[in-house]
Amino acid sequence: MKNFLMQQRGRTCLNIVWIIVNVLLYTGTSVLLTFTTDAVFSKNLLALVEWSVVNLLVWMTFLVSNYFQTVFQEKLTQRILVAVRSTISRKISGKSYEQYHRQTTGEYLSEYVNDAGNIEVNAIKKFFALISSAATVLFATLALAAYHLLFLPVIFVLVILMLKGPSYLEKSMTTATKQLSDGNAAFSNQLTNVLNGFDVFFNANQLGQLRRLVKIAVQKYGHTKVTYTQTNTRVSNLIAALSIFCQVMVDVVTSILAILGAIPLGAISSTGNIAASVFNSMSSLSNAA
Repeated sequence: MKNFLMQQRGRTCLNIVWIIVNVLLYTGTSVLLTFTTDAVFSKNLLALVEWSVVNLLVWMTFLVSNYFQTVFQEKLTQRILVAVRSTISRKISGKSYEQYHRQTTGEYLSEYVNDAGNIEVNAIKKFFALISSAATVLFATLALAAYHLLFLPVIFVLVILMLKGPSYLEKSMTTATKQLSDGNAAFSNQLTNVLNGFDVFFNANQLGQLRRLVKIAVQKYGHTKVTYTQTNTRVSNLIAALSIFCQVMVDVVTSILAILGAIPLGAISSTGNIAASVFNSMSSLSNAA
């Protein structure tokens, strides 16, 4: 993968810089809410209008930039995949007649479609997503520190909580995923066995048994799916609750600092959004690790 990225190093570097610029713009929209809210507290209508216009312009700039960067990244991705598939073609065309026919056409097709698709999703897109998440964590943390240095230890503790908390839920999620996978295999095997017995049921005039056995298999599989959904939803809700708790804690710290006059009152509108960016990006980094 590294070699393919190096072949497109100019475009790759440009895309990384572009991602960072977009992160800065997005973080900036949250910071600008401070000035808008301050204008409300000070009852300064002119300042409110001015900062609202500035915030709107930054948002529009971000959206336009994000559109073109997304398209640029997709073009870059497809350039890399052309190189990947060309490499597959060179490998195939270098085989002898006997070597080529050791694999089926379907296996070669899988290399072009499935293997290249895995590289696209699990390597290229994940690489750029990690860059975006890391940049978001960095700039969002710096933005919070610019308000008050107390946010640094607060964010550190909450991030550790965000990372460690879900780890205790991994066991139940892993078990549920394995049960679903086993259920898929069992369901497929049961249906195969029943359908393979069609001739027997037909000759015995017992096709009703086929319907009964299929219904039993479907119900059992449905129960497995419901169990998985229950576990998955429970884990997702607990993680969401943890994220909300962390954001509320940041809001509490912000409110206390604002009441003490340590930071502007308008920061109340900004820090929550910025903290959410930190926690969501940390979660993405953790899942990708």
